[in-house]
Amino acid sequence: MNKYLGLLVVGLLLVAACGSDPVSVVEQFQDAVNSQDIESALELLADDAVLQVEGTPPRTGKAKIENWLAKQAEIDYRIEGIPTASESGAGFEGCSTNSTKWMFFGVNPMTGTCEVALEGGLITSFSVQFDENSKAALSDSPVAERSDLIGTWFGTLGTPETSAIYVPNLLQFSDDGTIRWAVERDDLSTAPDLEHPIAVLDWTYEGHLLTVQNRGPASEGYCHEQDVGVYLAKKTGDGEIQFKAIRDSCPYRYNYLPRGGSPWDPYSP
Repeated sequence: MNKYLGLLVVGLLLVAACGSDPVSVVEQFQDAVNSQDIESALELLADDAVLQVEGTPPRTGKAKIENWLAKQAEIDYRIEGIPTASESGAGFEGCSTNSTKWMFFGVNPMTGTCEVALEGGLITSFSVQFDENSKAALSDSPVAERSDLIGTWFGTLGTPETSAIYVPNLLQFSDDGTIRWAVERDDLSTAPDLEHPIAVLDWTYEGHLLTVQNRGPASEGYCHEQDVGVYLAKKTGDGEIQFKAIRDSCPYRYNYLPRGGSPWDPYSP
């Protein structure tokens, strides 16, 4: 064999070996997740890979993991730590996760263990388990659960004393996955029309991310069916709900839900 050809073959074998090294693969996955490069992250996963983050259901297969990665990209999710070899394949020394979500809830970072299993140079499972200190901090933080949102909430943009813009708003979250947005209590029991400025929205709440979308054109004309908003929600000590906007293509909703940092109050007729 030509010596140059031999050197080339050896070089290719070394590159292939390096690419399938568990620690190298995990480093690439970590870099892809932290840079919100979803496509590169998926290339490192087996087709039937399982992702398990404590407190959330396992996600099996690239399609479900891609959806999870897309949501995490919105809140600047990061996996910190040094990839190291382990019995399962690889893990992280000093593993922690950071995100806008954890910052909003005051428990950033969340520390614990991250374990990765690989086969044939691809990740077959990735699990994140939080340590007791992080779980205790999370249980004491003002995280809103889905059931906490159900009910009617009252909020305004500005106050009669300090702002020329004072418009009361009511948000009625229902367990069936709909929100009725109204200005007056009577509007909550009427069908949306031009005489009753109310919108009907669909909502989901997964991984502490509230996603809202108008079911039909809003009668007030500000939000449309294609407008999707993503928010974080937390409880306050007074039983109020505070929202933080991640993104929303409807400026009207974007201005009202966060309310400049002020919480929404439980509504009592």
